Amino acid sequence: MRNFLSFFFSLLCSVPAIGAELTGLQILKKAEDNVYVETMVYTGEFVINKGDRTFVKTFKGWSVGDRKAFVEFTNREDFGVKYLKIENELWIAEEGDVVKISGHLLKRSIMGSDFSFEDMMESHKLSEIYEVTLGGEEEIRDKICYILELESNKEDAPYARQKIWVGKEDFIPYKYEFYALSGRVMKSAEVLETRKITGKNYPVKIKMVDELRKDSFTVFELKDLKLNVEIPEEIFSRKNLLE
Repeated sequence: MRNFLSFFFSLLCSVPAIGAELTGLQILKKAEDNVYVETMVYTGEFVINKGDRTFVKTFKGWSVGDRKAFVEFTNREDFGVKYLKIENELWIAEEGDVVKISGHLLKRSIMGSDFSFEDMMESHKLSEIYEVTLGGEEEIRDKICYILELESNKEDAPYARQKIWVGKEDFIPYKYEFYALSGRVMKSAEVLETRKITGKNYPVKIKMVDELRKDSFTVFELKDLKLNVEIPEEIFSRKNLLE
């Protein structure tokens, strides 16, 4: 599932000496570690809102860390559409055809939602492609949060800048803003719900807003979520795309 939320987090935790102030990078790594899991099996849905129209897309999925993911849509209109991600490669199967998605195509919307392929499938650690600074504190949803300001240091970073609000007590990112090179906010996101699962307080409901479109937002929700369970290797195969 980290692949479905991978534009938020990664791996590893850096712990300072007792009493020392946390740096922006240390806070980011704590947030990354807070949501990283070895494996995940889940069902869920996109609720896509476009003005006065609402569409619901349901799916089931499997993932291994940030390396592999397989997602199959189960709603009637999209039944049988499948995505396979292995490392930095992504394939889509639809009506018997398999297409590899790469380059600028990764910026396209997933199923008409406000999430792009790049948002969902990005596998870099944020700390590898952004410089992180601590920009103060602010209250979000009754939580005092650190404000992290991220500036890209790689040409292939999904956004030129990001801002992340991370809870001081639980290190859960509660809010995000994604910026173009011009400084304009392109998208924003907010964690609406978390759930305690096998010792982790895991984000299970996220609202993504396309700030460049009027009245366009998508709520992404995980329903039946199982963490750190065994997954057969054949799930993550090209053959499985066509079955």
